Amino acid sequence: LNVVALTRLTRAFLPDMLARRRGGVLNMASLGAIVPGPHQAAYYASKAYVLSLSEAVRAECAGQGVRIAVVLPG
Repeated sequence: LNVVALTRLTRAFLPDMLARRRGGVLNMASLGAIVPGPHQAAYYASKAYVLSLSEAVRAECAGQGVRIAVVLPG
């Protein structure tokens, strides 16, 4: 869910936002994205993916009117 769904949804909706030069994406990661813990390695890795993809897409969309944000509750 954190990898495949996030990637597919971003790929599906981002092009239209970029064409309109407005829109936003808000992704949910967790503090596990930056401070992994024991016994849930795949979960922490998937949250790191959410953070990394969000940061990369934000850099790619800079100056094009689309905002990308990621929340790290914890």
